[in-house]
Amino acid sequence: NNEIYGFGTPSQKSIVVTGKDMYYLSFAGGTPHFRSFVQTQYASTLEQGVVSYDIDATMAGLQNSQLAKVAGAYDGQYVYWGVPNGGSTTNNLVLVLQPTIRIKGKLMTHRSWTKWSGFNPAQFAVSDIAGQNTIYFGDATTTGNVSKLNAAGFADNGTAIAMEVRTKDYQFDFAKKGKWKYAYFDYLTGSA
Repeated sequence: NNEIYGFGTPSQKSIVVTGKDMYYLSFAGGTPHFRSFVQTQYASTLEQGVVSYDIDATMAGLQNSQLAKVAGAYDGQYVYWGVPNGGSTTNNLVLVLQPTIRIKGKLMTHRSWTKWSGFNPAQFAVSDIAGQNTIYFGDATTTGNVSKLNAAGFADNGTAIAMEVRTKDYQFDFAKKGKWKYAYFDYLTGSA
């Protein structure tokens, strides 16, 4: 039953409850940002509850006059927000946050963000009828279709997804003492 004063949201559809926290779009002029209710309530001077500092350039590029259309959903693992990017009047970009991944930096906490494009969700709906959380979204374009969010594919609108990992140089000079770093990959059956 706690309250936060001084912060609001331009879109009630942007409010997403994850069980332990509540995330929402906040816009007090300047750059819009996503905030954590818990972190805003007990905010440090530097972070002030903002969880979208890592994608500050993307947030600055949103169409501020269309922020009332921002919609969000949570499937138990990821938070999805449809946002109007650039000069768009519809939600043409989806920002995906995995709230459990947090890396404490010197001045702020870094988070895991992904950007999706290629579909325009006007609103989301979460259903657990099939025994697991399934997200549906209504298309914001003229078709108005309702679609199922399919995370089982391994392509971006038919184009294969490529991934590149660039790490720091480890064990570069064998004359110096160093540590080995390992990367492990799990592959799903049936995937390329």
